[in-house]
Amino acid sequence: MGRKGMSTSRASWGCSPWRSSSFCSHSGLRLGGAGHQGVGGSAEGPPTAPIMASALTILFLSCWLAGHSGAWGAGREYSKPTISVSPSRVVALRGSVTIRCEGRYRSMEFFLRKAGHPNPQVQMVPDGTMAEFPIPSVSREDGGSYTCDYHSITEQSRWSYLSDPVEIIVAEPSYPKPNILRT
Repeated sequence: MGRKGMSTSRASWGCSPWRSSSFCSHSGLRLGGAGHQGVGGSAEGPPTAPIMASALTILFLSCWLAGHSGAWGAGREYSKPTISVSPSRVVALRGSVTIRCEGRYRSMEFFLRKAGHPNPQVQMVPDGTMAEFPIPSVSREDGGSYTCDYHSITEQSRWSYLSDPVEIIVAEPSYPKPNILRT
């Protein structure tokens, strides 16, 4: 029970590391006693709004700070890179294609990740902001979804977010339709 006229029932507070840093939930809190429920005071007891507002402010700020400090983001603090394919996302079998990953900062190590494959391709770029990953002779296995990310060469705990995915489609080479000449 605690103070006269005030009781709290079971409450749960949560800030999940798998949700965005702005998501902090509170469920099941009930302040009550002597005929009132919710946040606020009554003539029958002391005002609870200032106490509750302070507690909610502290909880919100704690969740916000944890989300923005990298505590839940595993060190993800650089903006996501831009990924592009040249000359085209659709490439003929045995053709060539280059995947580019561009960040905003110099002295980064870039990682090209193919969906379903555990080992990324890695390229260190000490003097620029873009890594190029050429595929000189495309096979069917090169088709699929790719993303990239990067981290600082000097501070390897500071990572970017993943890029948006890009899909490479491997097409069969097209040959011109044969003409039949009649004589």
